[in-house]
Amino acid sequence: MLENLLDGGVLEMSSTPFRMAEATRAWGDYTVNKIMVLLSVVCFFLIARDFVQMLPALVSTIDRAKANVSLERSLGSARLRNRVAFVSILPFCIVVDRFALYSPRYFQLVPQGFSVLLVILVLLVYWTFRHFVFEIFRPKKMPSEISDTVHRAPYNYFILLVVIMLLTVAAMAMFSCTDSVARVVLLSETAAFYLFSLVRVIQFLRYNCNVFVTFLYLCALEFLPTGMLVASAKVL
Repeated sequence: MLENLLDGGVLEMSSTPFRMAEATRAWGDYTVNKIMVLLSVVCFFLIARDFVQMLPALVSTIDRAKANVSLERSLGSARLRNRVAFVSILPFCIVVDRFALYSPRYFQLVPQGFSVLLVILVLLVYWTFRHFVFEIFRPKKMPSEISDTVHRAPYNYFILLVVIMLLTVAAMAMFSCTDSVARVVLLSETAAFYLFSLVRVIQFLRYNCNVFVTFLYLCALEFLPTGMLVASAKVL
């Protein structure tokens, strides 16, 4: 064995460190990522009918703020929306992980190829924390259907964001754009949809609460959870 390692008295060694060589593996080469993509496709086909049925109502929320209230009034539509939003978590997290839209330093603590699972966990914690804060700071004098709309309207724009992101990824692949370009575009889309969702929430609060209550509610329900999420990406 020693003779195989030596060539003319010189020990032959690889010039590429093992971890560096491992890091050159493509995102799609990892088994976990392949499973997540396959699972995402299967889940989409399972809710495809619900998605097609909900799409006109979701699109109308962009043009008319009251469309969010109408959607919330219909228990059947709201139930379908919640189901589609839940399934949309997986493709959203896949895109986020593939293009490193959220990649804090603590992700390096897990083996490569498992970061998509952490992204899913972080998003679930974010939505759970947001729901917990909503239940604590729910405006008492606001009609229940309006408060539910304020709480769940972001779900509508989240679904639309996922659709736009998937179309963007397909277009980027078609035109062979670099990951850095795709990352800038996807982050811009995410910020735009979040701000639009925030504007809708402010509209509902403004007509049902005074300025002080609106400000406190926004700080608790929107700024605090989102600020913690952004800070974790920059600090941790």
